[in-house]
Amino acid sequence: MNSHRFQPHSLLTSAHLQTIWSQLTRTKPLVWRDRERLHTPDGDFLDLDWHVPQVALKTDLQPITAVLFHGLTGSSDSLYVLGLQKALGQVGIASVAVNFRGCSGTPNWLPRGYHSGDTEDVELVMQHVRLRFPEHFIAAVGYSMGGNALCKWFGEQRDAACADAGVIVSAPFDLVACANHMDEGISRVYRNQLVGGCLEYIAAKKRMFQFLSQRSGAREPWHSRFEQMEALGSDETLAGIKSFWDFDRLITAPLNNFSSARDYYERSSAKYFLPKVTRPLWVIHSRDDPFMPESSAPSEEGCPPNIRFDISSGGGHLGFISEQLTVGLQGHIPSLRRSSFWLEEVIPKWIEKQAAEQPQSSQAPTGLVATP
Repeated sequence: MNSHRFQPHSLLTSAHLQTIWSQLTRTKPLVWRDRERLHTPDGDFLDLDWHVPQVALKTDLQPITAVLFHGLTGSSDSLYVLGLQKALGQVGIASVAVNFRGCSGTPNWLPRGYHSGDTEDVELVMQHVRLRFPEHFIAAVGYSMGGNALCKWFGEQRDAACADAGVIVSAPFDLVACANHMDEGISRVYRNQLVGGCLEYIAAKKRMFQFLSQRSGAREPWHSRFEQMEALGSDETLAGIKSFWDFDRLITAPLNNFSSARDYYERSSAKYFLPKVTRPLWVIHSRDDPFMPESSAPSEEGCPPNIRFDISSGGGHLGFISEQLTVGLQGHIPSLRRSSFWLEEVIPKWIEKQAAEQPQSSQAPTGLVATP
């Protein structure tokens, strides 16, 4: 697949244009889905959105199911998730888009939410999909924060991972470096939007717990859950949060049993788990990603051959917008109307190739090499 290495659209070479172009111009892909609510052992829930093609287009191959994990403040309705589900369906691959806790449009039932190192919920979903489709080839795709969590899960599970292959896109492999970078220059614009979304996520949950506590006459469990949210800080304190360091110190760490923001970053950064991955893994990353410093880009050094790296010079954060080439009388004519979403072209092909070349899932032998 080296002939399909990413090349940015000739009119979208800026990292920022690559990052925001879809949000500015893309029509929401139409994907028919069925929602399933998966209850967690701790009394919470995850909403899963399934897209299953009615007809398997390639009956000569074993069936394939892909599991998709969105990024921070995203959801199964994020454009990159919907776009990939549609592209997978067009080649006969079923997919399920995971909404992390509280991301499906309804606040979740516990004070805790989701974070970059939350592999317990990744494991719960992957086991659920494996039990539902024991004979399927299962691939997992993680974007940004979801990519960090997925990569960490692959590294933790190693040979026990109940997925056959994975794709990691624009993941913040070094959370300390990324949190620092987001406090610099124009990256602060993205930081403010993301931190604002995280604060609204917390505020919505706090309002729900307060309402349920008042309605039930301060009965449990809602009263104690509201008190736990109140203990995070006053409205004025939370309104003063501007950086990820502050948010993760005041919110993420206490809600998820980390001693500090740095403890959370050090224990959750995927860079420490990447060398331990034994399943075929494709890491897609751009050096000009405005969410993280170039120095934090993943490296092949110390990693096994089952991991393929495509580290491009351009592509922004979750952008990777390329160009459908056309030739006119004067040669190639660039046009924004002929932009294409490279990830949605190459990820289904790579998953199909892995399914065709590897034995079926959980019993697959170790040491597999991710083919290019």
